[in-house]
Amino acid sequence: IVSETLRDRDFFADFTAFMRENTDLAGHLHFQITQHDAYRMEARTDQELTALGKLGFRFVLDKTTNLDLFVSDLSNKGFRYVKVDAPLLIEKLSKQADPRVLRRNLDHGAIDLMVDGVEKDTQLVKLLDFGVDFGQGSLFGLPRPAEKRDIY
Repeated sequence: IVSETLRDRDFFADFTAFMRENTDLAGHLHFQITQHDAYRMEARTDQELTALGKLGFRFVLDKTTNLDLFVSDLSNKGFRYVKVDAPLLIEKLSKQADPRVLRRNLDHGAIDLMVDGVEKDTQLVKLLDFGVDFGQGSLFGLPRPAEKRDIY
């Protein structure tokens, strides 16, 4: 969900009303919100997102740069993933005495750690040591159209 959408009260009210009327979509959608936007949204928008989270809609904290996260707050709002750029995560966690501390903190909120921009085998090895749950990037291949045979 882009910043402009979060700030547009009329549109966001219509959006949340639509989501409330279509809760059957909840298990199929994950809305990405940047860390910057998630930590700076208006109280009304924050309440609306929390209400959607309680209906089963899930959120991804995207473009995460500050790893000092309010995990219980994020979890209560419905965030189920934290997405961090691979080089940034490696840089920050390599400096930690215990690089798995982030993983343990996220576990308390039932939040998965997703890493974006995985491009090298050496990165993947380090990331696995940190306990990441999901990875995205060119190391895993170029995007390609999904085909029905891919699900069997």
